[in-house]
Amino acid sequence: MKLRNNSLFIGFTCICVWILYSSNSLGFDNANYSGTSNSGRKCTHCHSAGADLGGAVQITMTDKSNNQQKTQFIEGRTYRMDLRITANSGKWKGIHASLVNAQNKTQGSLVNVLGGAIRTVQNIQFFTHYPANDSGVFAFDWTPNSSTSDSVSLFYAAIAGNGAGGNNGDQMISSTLKYYKDKTGNSANIVKTTILYPNPTTSSVYSSDLISGTVYNMVGQKMLSFKNTKEINIEALKAGKYFVQYSNGIDNYTKAVLKF
Repeated sequence: MKLRNNSLFIGFTCICVWILYSSNSLGFDNANYSGTSNSGRKCTHCHSAGADLGGAVQITMTDKSNNQQKTQFIEGRTYRMDLRITANSGKWKGIHASLVNAQNKTQGSLVNVLGGAIRTVQNIQFFTHYPANDSGVFAFDWTPNSSTSDSVSLFYAAIAGNGAGGNNGDQMISSTLKYYKDKTGNSANIVKTTILYPNPTTSSVYSSDLISGTVYNMVGQKMLSFKNTKEINIEALKAGKYFVQYSNGIDNYTKAVLKF
């Protein structure tokens, strides 16, 4: 009986250690690893990150009022920040990101996350994968306010994992993007938007204008292309979520579409 109890204790201890290890390696640590100058920490705090897995990060900012991709912002508008990590090999992917000014103060508010959580450390709000995932698709909403600086920096640090378990042999990708306040005075203008409908759909999505573009799956693989059309037939695709990148010849868009 004593031997059995010892075995149960050892087994319980191993499970607890495994949970603690897995939690930290998959993003359960609430620290800010986005690379802002006051934290200085990035993913290499936990990962060796010296490998080259062909990893890359694509970040797009889309104005939710008109579904247009932007590089400038208007106070009071809400922008969808889409963060996508791709790699030629490996499995787990994760990212930390924050939007701050030159004094490292959070600008605006971060809410409505996909594949992560918003945390606050040292008065800085940041997005963290919670936990890491295989798709590499993450997102959150950002709303700049009247006190937001004219120039905002998005710091990010991402990991493309090698899928072998543990924190060794991964790749880190980090950089800083700049967004500037739109001072043209056109914040009240109504912008015509090229929309896709219906969404969700079982066969085709239609456009209000002639468009050209590409359909990608959740891991960034190109599924099909289309040109100068108002109908995108996705009937042959499996049920799931896809990203449609398209242009009407003037503006560029990225839209998530659900296929039933």
